[in-house]
Amino acid sequence: MKRVWVGLAVGLLTACTAPIWRAVDQGDLAQVERLLSAGGDPNYSPAASGGSTLLMLAAERGRADIARLLIDRGAVVDARREGNKNTALHHAVGAGHLTVIKVLLEHGADPFKVGVDNRTARMYAQDAGFREATLLLAQAEAVLQEGAPPLASASLPVAREKLPPLRGSALVMEIKTVGSVSAQLASVATKILLARLDEVEGFSTVTPEDLQLMLSVEKQKDALGCDDVKCMAEVGGALGADFVVYGQIAVVGSQYNLSLTAIDSKRSLAVGRVSVLVAANEDALAASVPNAVASLIAKVARSQVDAGGP
Repeated sequence: MKRVWVGLAVGLLTACTAPIWRAVDQGDLAQVERLLSAGGDPNYSPAASGGSTLLMLAAERGRADIARLLIDRGAVVDARREGNKNTALHHAVGAGHLTVIKVLLEHGADPFKVGVDNRTARMYAQDAGFREATLLLAQAEAVLQEGAPPLASASLPVAREKLPPLRGSALVMEIKTVGSVSAQLASVATKILLARLDEVEGFSTVTPEDLQLMLSVEKQKDALGCDDVKCMAEVGGALGADFVVYGQIAVVGSQYNLSLTAIDSKRSLAVGRVSVLVAANEDALAASVPNAVASLIAKVARSQVDAGGP
């Protein structure tokens, strides 16, 4: 992962004489807490900083504990610098600090805020090859698009399986629900699934939104009504997709069951199936999707090797 400079300019201000600025810059958590308790401003910004705040400095320096303390004491999470409009989230991405990104998202940072060049933090992470951050921010965007509250820490992935390269393309169907599972949860899971698949080298996807543009209303109904391998393969083949990926979420006792299937359109054959059980809460389900996708992709990749191509 390469780091990306997003016009932060915070590093130029290390000579600022304000004690609280120096304490944040040096990572002195105890001193920062003492100064805040004595009346220090958690939103302090040096006059010559162009609007850079203590939280932005903590984000650039990778001071996750200090960032959390500042927010708890009233720091504005989405404060923006003058000129380039970057937020603390942009600073954390630009310096490559995943832990700080998680802290900011946990405390309500808006991933849709745009900074210099009208770009979001996820765009910078993607350009920099910062895959962990790209997925995390895409997940945050997906949740917020559905009108849900900010991500809780349990939904933030810590370690994920590596994705193998894969040739071809896949039609990704909207994940279906069984029983009392909400449509909103399935929509969020589908967006996380798509974000994860977009990380696969050499692979492309056709999304449910693409399906609406490419097919007539009647054909959309036929495609969405598919529930067997042959039908799915025919739909994928008609759209020129090598694979079809679909899944469902069901309630099993006190757990959610997420199942994903990949079908080879040319061979009308299921080449990968994955099923996982997690606690029946949205955070646990969201956290399970990335590794479930990795396991599915590994099986599809093995099937390509066995078949000699996509």
